Amino acid sequence: MTSPMFSIAQTRSMPLCNMFVLDEVVSIRGDGRCLFRALARAVGRETLTGTAETQAADRIRRELVDKFEAEREKWKERGRLAPIHMDWRYTSIDAEMEAMKKSTAEGGTLQLMIAAELLNFDIGLYQRCPKRKGSLNTLAEIDVFPCAGQTNRRIHLLYVPTRGGREGHYNLLSEYFE
Repeated sequence: MTSPMFSIAQTRSMPLCNMFVLDEVVSIRGDGRCLFRALARAVGRETLTGTAETQAADRIRRELVDKFEAEREKWKERGRLAPIHMDWRYTSIDAEMEAMKKSTAEGGTLQLMIAAELLNFDIGLYQRCPKRKGSLNTLAEIDVFPCAGQTNRRIHLLYVPTRGGREGHYNLLSEYFE
């Protein structure tokens, strides 16, 4: 079984122009499924649209919730150990994961950790640096140890904070899921 490693590196900044071109940011529809839509597009390696994208996103969400329920104690422990572990709207990790059963519940750090293991992808989470135009800050790197003979694949997500930074939206950085 793979084991995600979680690290936060908010002070590290990467030049946007060296890694990502602005037109390579794939805009994801914001309906509470944006994290799952971005993951579905990255894993599917195709341009999903409309109903197919919604179904793929909902399937990943269901599989993620099922994985949490099957390995509840493991994920509760990892959630407690992660520097940013629980969405501010929930009183417990159990309550957060119960909400994930609804298609409009927004995913966060814990869901990224579970998704990395579920999908067997490393996940990089970035945010535009407000102090340096054209730069990205690394918010999180979630690494999955590959099985023998496999190489790590990485999904890069762009996090766009809203409402004073307490909520946000996920877009996909397209260059890095090829």
